[in-house]
Amino acid sequence: MCYPGDDDRPACRIRGRISRGRVAVCLADCVRAAHGWGMIDALRTLFRPDAAPRHDVPADIAVAALLVDAAKADDVYKPEERLSVVALLKAMFNLETPEAEMLCEKGEAAQAEAADIVRFTRVVKFGLEEPERLRLIEALWEIVLIDHERDPDEDALLRRLAPLLAVSDHDSAAARHRVLSRQGEQ
Repeated sequence: MCYPGDDDRPACRIRGRISRGRVAVCLADCVRAAHGWGMIDALRTLFRPDAAPRHDVPADIAVAALLVDAAKADDVYKPEERLSVVALLKAMFNLETPEAEMLCEKGEAAQAEAADIVRFTRVVKFGLEEPERLRLIEALWEIVLIDHERDPDEDALLRRLAPLLAVSDHDSAAARHRVLSRQGEQ
């Protein structure tokens, strides 16, 4: 590595005083000399926005993953929550029970391996029409409120999900009230 005042810098193009803006150039030259161009090219490829191919999941798996994520938001994935996820998938996608269970399993796997929910919300936001997204928000509230308790983590998740799905806070609140009225609470 090159240091300011070090005249023994064979790899570095920068001579004299190294300013903050020139440190990156010096560092790149030193890395190139130490590891060859392969390392620099690998780093460039890594940090290019288009470098990694996007692996978007299908919309139905994204919906299933979001439902599973909502069910797990309170760190407890109860059997009745899973049954509710399956029932909602069955109704939303007009599936038979075995197909809905398989979709739920795919959603569980996708949710488990995802670093965050943005990859799912992006697919849903651009892949579903507004009425379908509103139905999804209502389904998410059904999952969250299935135990008749409003957990702060679940509330926070739904507050975060609504704008990511291009659903207004007003529409999300209306969906929550519809679910609560069906449950006989309010």
